Amino acid sequence: SSEILNPNIAELTEGNVEIIYTNENPNFVHDMNGFKVSVDAYEIAKVTDMNGDFYIEFDDQTDGYVITAKVTLDNTTDKAMYYNSNLLIQLTNESDYYQSGRTFVREEYPKSSIEEETSKWGAGEKVTGLVTFPLTNDEFDALATVKPKLVIEGGLADNANFSGMYREKAIF
Repeated sequence: SSEILNPNIAELTEGNVEIIYTNENPNFVHDMNGFKVSVDAYEIAKVTDMNGDFYIEFDDQTDGYVITAKVTLDNTTDKAMYYNSNLLIQLTNESDYYQSGRTFVREEYPKSSIEEETSKWGAGEKVTGLVTFPLTNDEFDALATVKPKLVIEGGLADNANFSGMYREKAIF
Protein backbone atom coordinates (compact mmCIF):
# COMPACT_ATOMS: atom_id res chain seq x y z
CA SER A 1 0.00 0.00 0.00
CA SER A 2 1.23 3.51 -0.74
CA GLU A 3 -0.78 4.96 2.16
CA ILE A 4 1.28 5.98 5.19
CA LEU A 5 -0.22 4.70 8.44
CA ASN A 6 0.88 7.74 10.44
CA PRO A 7 1.35 10.97 8.44
CA ASN A 8 1.73 12.91 11.72
CA ILE A 9 5.38 11.86 11.95
CA ALA A 10 6.47 13.91 8.94
CA GLU A 11 4.25 16.84 9.85
CA LEU A 12 5.38 17.11 13.47
CA THR A 13 9.09 16.35 13.04
CA GLU A 14 9.45 18.34 9.82
CA GLY A 15 11.97 15.65 8.95
CA ASN A 16 12.45 13.17 6.17
CA VAL A 17 10.36 10.04 6.68
CA GLU A 18 11.09 6.76 4.94
CA ILE A 19 8.75 3.82 5.48
CA ILE A 20 11.01 0.80 5.80
CA TYR A 21 8.43 -1.86 6.67
CA THR A 22 4.66 -2.24 6.76
CA ASN A 23 2.62 -5.22 7.92
CA GLU A 24 -1.03 -4.78 7.01
CA ASN A 25 -2.18 -8.09 8.49
CA PRO A 26 -0.16 -9.12 11.56
CA ASN A 27 -3.12 -11.03 13.08
CA PHE A 28 -2.18 -10.16 16.69
CA VAL A 29 -5.32 -10.57 18.83
CA HIS A 30 -5.65 -10.87 22.61
CA ASP A 31 -9.13 -11.99 23.69
CA MET A 32 -9.67 -11.36 27.39
CA ASN A 33 -13.04 -13.03 27.94
CA GLY A 34 -14.81 -10.96 25.29
CA PHE A 35 -12.70 -7.81 25.50
CA LYS A 36 -10.48 -8.05 22.44
CA VAL A 37 -7.36 -6.05 21.72
CA SER A 38 -5.93 -6.44 18.24
CA VAL A 39 -3.06 -4.99 16.29
CA ASP A 40 -4.51 -4.57 12.81
CA ALA A 41 -1.38 -3.17 11.13
CA TYR A 42 2.01 -1.74 12.00
CA GLU A 43 4.63 0.29 10.23
CA ILE A 44 8.27 1.16 10.83
CA ALA A 45 9.40 4.62 9.74
CA LYS A 46 12.94 5.97 9.69
CA VAL A 47 13.08 9.70 10.44
CA THR A 48 16.09 11.87 9.62
CA ASP A 49 16.79 15.60 10.01
CA MET A 50 13.92 16.15 12.43
CA ASN A 51 13.39 19.42 14.27
CA GLY A 52 14.36 19.88 17.92
CA ASP A 53 10.82 19.41 19.26
CA PHE A 54 11.39 15.70 19.78
CA TYR A 55 14.92 15.66 21.19
CA ILE A 56 13.73 14.13 24.46
CA GLU A 57 12.05 11.16 22.74
CA PHE A 58 15.13 10.55 20.61
CA ASP A 59 17.86 11.12 23.22
CA ASP A 60 18.94 14.50 21.78
CA GLN A 61 19.34 13.10 18.27
CA THR A 62 17.83 14.32 15.01
CA ASP A 63 17.42 10.81 13.56
CA GLY A 64 15.52 7.79 14.79
CA TYR A 65 12.68 5.38 14.13
CA VAL A 66 8.97 5.34 14.88
CA ILE A 67 6.95 2.16 15.01
CA THR A 68 3.23 2.90 14.67
CA ALA A 69 0.59 0.28 15.44
CA LYS A 70 -3.07 0.47 14.48
CA VAL A 71 -4.93 -0.97 17.48
CA THR A 72 -8.58 -1.96 17.93
CA LEU A 73 -10.21 -2.40 21.32
CA ASP A 74 -13.50 -4.31 21.01
CA ASN A 75 -15.58 -4.70 24.17
CA THR A 76 -18.00 -7.43 23.15
CA THR A 77 -19.17 -7.84 26.76
CA ASP A 78 -22.43 -6.48 28.13
CA LYS A 79 -20.79 -4.18 30.69
CA ALA A 80 -18.28 -1.35 30.76
CA MET A 81 -14.69 -2.50 31.25
CA TYR A 82 -11.47 -0.80 32.37
CA TYR A 83 -8.31 -1.35 30.38
CA ASN A 84 -5.10 0.71 30.12
CA SER A 85 -4.28 -0.20 26.51
CA ASN A 86 -0.64 -1.15 27.01
CA LEU A 87 1.51 -2.58 24.26
CA LEU A 88 5.17 -3.43 24.72
CA ILE A 89 8.03 -4.43 22.48
CA GLN A 90 9.98 -6.89 24.62
CA LEU A 91 13.66 -7.48 24.00
CA THR A 92 15.69 -9.94 26.10
CA ASN A 93 13.32 -10.45 29.07
CA GLU A 94 10.19 -9.13 30.80
CA SER A 95 11.98 -6.11 32.27
CA ASP A 96 13.68 -5.12 28.98
CA TYR A 97 11.04 -3.45 26.80
CA TYR A 98 9.80 -0.34 25.01
CA GLN A 99 6.29 0.84 25.92
CA SER A 100 3.75 2.25 23.50
CA GLY A 101 2.61 5.82 23.90
CA ARG A 102 0.93 8.85 22.38
CA THR A 103 3.89 10.53 20.72
CA PHE A 104 2.80 11.52 17.18
CA VAL A 105 -0.80 10.31 17.77
CA ARG A 106 -2.38 12.44 20.47
CA GLU A 107 -5.77 12.75 18.72
CA GLU A 108 -5.57 9.33 17.06
CA TYR A 109 -4.80 7.46 20.30
CA PRO A 110 -7.60 4.96 21.10
CA LYS A 111 -10.20 6.58 23.36
CA SER A 112 -13.78 5.83 24.27
CA SER A 113 -16.53 7.74 22.54
CA ILE A 114 -19.07 6.56 25.14
CA GLU A 115 -17.29 6.77 28.50
CA GLU A 116 -15.68 9.87 30.01
CA GLU A 117 -13.37 8.10 32.46
CA THR A 118 -9.86 7.41 31.23
CA SER A 119 -9.34 3.73 30.42
CA LYS A 120 -13.07 2.93 30.60
CA TRP A 121 -14.67 1.28 27.57
CA GLY A 122 -18.43 1.07 27.11
CA ALA A 123 -20.36 -2.17 26.76
CA GLY A 124 -20.32 -3.20 23.10
CA GLU A 125 -17.93 -0.39 22.19
CA LYS A 126 -15.34 -0.87 19.44
CA VAL A 127 -12.58 1.74 19.03
CA THR A 128 -9.63 1.91 16.65
CA GLY A 129 -6.63 4.19 17.03
CA LEU A 130 -2.86 4.45 16.81
CA VAL A 131 -0.03 3.99 19.29
CA THR A 132 3.67 4.60 18.72
CA PHE A 133 7.08 3.49 19.85
CA PRO A 134 9.71 6.21 19.19
CA LEU A 135 13.17 4.59 19.14
CA THR A 136 16.65 6.02 18.88
CA ASN A 137 18.99 4.51 16.29
CA ASP A 138 20.69 2.47 19.04
CA GLU A 139 17.37 1.22 20.40
CA PHE A 140 16.24 0.21 16.93
CA ASP A 141 19.57 -1.53 16.26
CA ALA A 142 19.09 -3.48 19.51
CA LEU A 143 15.98 -5.09 18.00
CA ALA A 144 18.20 -6.85 15.46
CA THR A 145 20.26 -8.50 18.21
CA VAL A 146 17.28 -10.33 19.78
CA LYS A 147 13.99 -11.90 18.78
CA PRO A 148 11.70 -9.02 19.78
CA LYS A 149 8.17 -9.78 20.88
CA LEU A 150 5.03 -7.67 20.77
CA VAL A 151 3.21 -7.95 24.08
CA ILE A 152 -0.44 -6.99 24.54
CA GLU A 153 -0.76 -6.53 28.27
CA GLY A 154 -3.57 -7.86 30.43
CA GLY A 155 -4.93 -5.62 33.15
CA LEU A 156 -8.63 -5.76 32.29
CA ALA A 157 -11.23 -5.26 35.04
CA ASP A 158 -14.89 -4.40 35.43
CA ASN A 159 -14.16 -1.78 38.11
CA ALA A 160 -12.09 1.39 38.45
CA ASN A 161 -9.99 -0.13 41.27
CA PHE A 162 -8.89 -2.91 38.93
CA SER A 163 -9.61 -5.49 41.63
CA GLY A 164 -10.02 -9.03 40.34
CA MET A 165 -8.42 -8.04 37.07
CA TYR A 166 -7.67 -10.31 34.13
CA ARG A 167 -3.86 -10.35 34.14
CA GLU A 168 -2.90 -12.70 31.33
CA LYS A 169 -0.92 -11.08 28.53
CA ALA A 170 -0.51 -12.18 24.93
CA ILE A 171 2.94 -12.44 23.38
CA PHE A 172 3.56 -12.43 19.63
